[in-house]
Amino acid sequence: MKRIGFLWHMHQPCYQTTDGVFRMPWVFLHTIKDYFDMPYLAAQHNIKATFNITPTLINQINTYQKKKEKADLFLGLWMKEPIYLSEDERRFVVKICKSPPYKTMVKPLKRFDELYGQASYTDSELLDLEVVFMLAFCGNYLRENDAVVAELLQKGRGFSQTDKYRLMGSLLAFLPKVLNIYSDLAKQKKIGLSTTPFAHPILPLLIDASVARKADESIELPKNILSLKDDARLHVERAIGLFEETFGFKPKGLWPAEGAICKDSLMMYRDFSVEWVATDEDILKRSLGIQDRDCIYKAYEYNGVRIFFRDRYLSDGIGFRYHSMDIDAALSDFLSGLKSDGIAFVILDGENAWEYYDKNGKPFLEALYDKINESGIQTVLLDDVEALDSLDDIKPGSWIFSNFNTWIGDKQKNRAWELLFNTKRDYLRHKDKLKEETIKQAESLFLRSEASDWFWWYGKGHHSEHEAEFDSLFRENLIEIYRLMGIQPPPALLEPIVDESSLDALVVEPKNFICPVIDGKITSFFEWLGSGMINETATFSVMDTSLKPIHKLFYGQNDEWVFFRFDGNIDWLKRVAVIKVYCSCLKKPIKLRISKAIFNKYIQLATYEIVELAVSKTLMADSEVYFRFEFEIDGRVIQILPGLVELKVRLDRDFSYNWFV
Repeated sequence: MKRIGFLWHMHQPCYQTTDGVFRMPWVFLHTIKDYFDMPYLAAQHNIKATFNITPTLINQINTYQKKKEKADLFLGLWMKEPIYLSEDERRFVVKICKSPPYKTMVKPLKRFDELYGQASYTDSELLDLEVVFMLAFCGNYLRENDAVVAELLQKGRGFSQTDKYRLMGSLLAFLPKVLNIYSDLAKQKKIGLSTTPFAHPILPLLIDASVARKADESIELPKNILSLKDDARLHVERAIGLFEETFGFKPKGLWPAEGAICKDSLMMYRDFSVEWVATDEDILKRSLGIQDRDCIYKAYEYNGVRIFFRDRYLSDGIGFRYHSMDIDAALSDFLSGLKSDGIAFVILDGENAWEYYDKNGKPFLEALYDKINESGIQTVLLDDVEALDSLDDIKPGSWIFSNFNTWIGDKQKNRAWELLFNTKRDYLRHKDKLKEETIKQAESLFLRSEASDWFWWYGKGHHSEHEAEFDSLFRENLIEIYRLMGIQPPPALLEPIVDESSLDALVVEPKNFICPVIDGKITSFFEWLGSGMINETATFSVMDTSLKPIHKLFYGQNDEWVFFRFDGNIDWLKRVAVIKVYCSCLKKPIKLRISKAIFNKYIQLATYEIVELAVSKTLMADSEVYFRFEFEIDGRVIQILPGLVELKVRLDRDFSYNWFV
């Protein structure tokens, strides 16, 4: 008989700053969109599935229930009447409201579609934008069962502040149902529940970060590695305690954060009576020394712990491929991947994929569940799966490339680890002098700073427009530990970790020579074709976008000139701003009022829709030159470009070089 063991991983990073306010609203938004709908839909179709609920998610949902909209920076601003929003608050609200995927979340709501492309909004338009944004995140259950949500969807436009209050009141009243449905369905044995170490850490790296080299011999490790084994145990202990407090029983199984395991972490889980864990199929194939996927369709036991190995093809099909396929074709692909004997472990995120599916994934999931039932395929809870074989060895790794390189090994990731290790060393030197309450606060901050999510976004591999916020949140946790100890935080913690290596994700490199007309206009698409580009918006902090008018910087060269183009909020800037051009070949910066057109043998400048600037190569004696730009208003610098690092331009014609450092 064909069998499937579903494990839906429900997790969001901790977006809470040290002042207790959530910096970003994703927990709330996914709670009203996904976290209730997923178990509800499985139960409606008699599908056995295990849901992995992380402690960070539980804690944040509980905080929203307690503090309501006051828990969240965005929700607090969303509740204000638009007329009372400051300019930077307004920009932040608009930035969040325009963040959902267009095709599946914006376009289906006519008013959202109308407003989405606008650059500015009247107060009434912003109010409409806020409401349709929140309605777009309302899940299928809310749309079908909540009277206020249904009424406002029907209304469609012309919303009032009262409509907004009613909508938020209804959504806040819905929150307690979310964790309750998991508890109720688990007690009825309709679903299974598991959890993850407390703050979602890569536990093997806490125990001993050098384990990363066992998974990849070539990896560069952080300096002066310190074992955080005691913290690792605390993550497991607190996770089990919070789970039991929430659901009334202890979990039998754990999904280690990112499927990351090693021998020491497995033995630590066993010490806490954890019966099973899950990870990726490549860990099993490496451990057995084989490539045949047939080995993954059963559970194994290693030193008293059952291990389930994720079917990557089927799991990634749901997570990444099927949303762009016809449902029948997707189901055919999924079902053809099931073996007639054994069990396929389908393990993936329980919320992120659905934003790219029609109607938040409901048509696909209903069709999948119906097909499973019609085909006589058995779904099973992971608590009930027995091991059929044992392993003599288990290799360390995660569900991403079966190594740890996503969280350690490049400049930024290693820098974050080094700051964490240094903070822990300083803390241990002073711990004996601290009061018990202070020790508890510091321990919680260490656990939060050890979450995998910070290291995920640092360096190469992943990119988010909110990297600056993630960086700030990580360092704030460590800074607060020093403040608790009454010690001035080291200057290194005050400097962003995000630096030049982030440009890998933020830039388009120049491809060839360009020769734009310097007239301040987008004369044609082709005049800047082949130029380099830096997306400055991806480095903006959440609340300071009003201070940063330039959003994109384009640049390139020909035989005579180096060209620069600045896009953004130009209308007000061009009337009052001055630009300073710093070049490594020049002793002094070039200072230009951008409202005045300039055309001479050294400088060309024009401003209208955009700012276009050309600097003659005759000013540049070196083969490599570095540029930095400052925009000033009334002598005050309002933006420095590029935002992360100096811009290096090679004046030769070899475009195989990387133009950025």
